[in-house]
Order: sequence, then structure tokens, then C-alpha cells
Amino acid sequence: MNLLDRDLFELYRWLLTTVCTIYATVVTVRAALFYAGILVGSDRKAQVVRNYAFVLFLRLRVARFKNELLGIGFFAALFLLIVYWHQ
Repeated sequence: MNLLDRDLFELYRWLLTTVCTIYATVVTVRAALFYAGILVGSDRKAQVVRNYAFVLFLRLRVARFKNELLGIGFFAALFLLIVYWHQ
């Protein structure tokens, strides 16, 4: 499997996928570290952000979240079934 024997579009697609994956990972890690740094602080601003995040967590409706996850799972399974039937 020589890299030069591949189609040019396939190489472009592979390179674009690799670059986008690395970029998304770096941005996600940087954002997570930034928010973790904000939540650890001891000043008034950090305390307000912590309290706000805690209130949002308490307001999370578990049943609605569960229903959304079930819907996502159902449509993903339906998509896989259609792809399987298509082949």
C-alpha cells in the first residue's frame, strides 16, 4: 500500500480529515482547560460562575435528556439499517 499509488482526492480527503481531527481535539482541550481554570479560582467571578453552573446542573431534566438520547440512538440505528440494506 504505497501512498503515491492513491488517488489525489483520496489523499486530500485523508489529509483534511487528519487536520480537522487534530484541530478539533486541540480546541476542545484548550476550552476544557480554560473553563477548568475559571472554575478553580477563588475570586468573586469564579464563585458566581460555579454557582451558575451548579444551578444549571440542578435544572437538568433527566427524563428529557434520556428521551433525546433514545431518539439519537434510534435514528443512528435506523441509519445503519438503511446503509446495511443498501449494500
